[in-house]
Amino acid sequence: MSAPSPRGRRAEIAGWLLPGATLALLPKCPLCVAAYVALGTGLSVSISTAAHIRTSLVIASVSVLMFVAARRAIRWSRGKARLLPFQQLTVSRHSADASPSLTDGRELSEQACCCASVHGKAT
Repeated sequence: MSAPSPRGRRAEIAGWLLPGATLALLPKCPLCVAAYVALGTGLSVSISTAAHIRTSLVIASVSVLMFVAARRAIRWSRGKARLLPFQQLTVSRHSADASPSLTDGRELSEQACCCASVHGKAT
């Protein structure tokens, strides 16, 4: 499996961050939505239109978050998801030449290993 490109990493982060921030910062009151639209664009909208804008933003943000989560779940189920930093390493103590492996059995590359002294390799 090749490492994801920086552009791919940024797109994945943005896929989680933008809709999440929209949901977190979106005002609950339609009057506030109308005021933000007026401040941002200079156009005035009615309260009912602001309520529809807010509802549309909530639906769009939740849909994008569900899509990103489903895509991540599919990658994870196929074994193509990137490893998370908190996944533990297991080192076999039975033989001296045992290489460290991840909890799911995949081998750990020497470049990714930050504890070479534990594995008997001097840096």
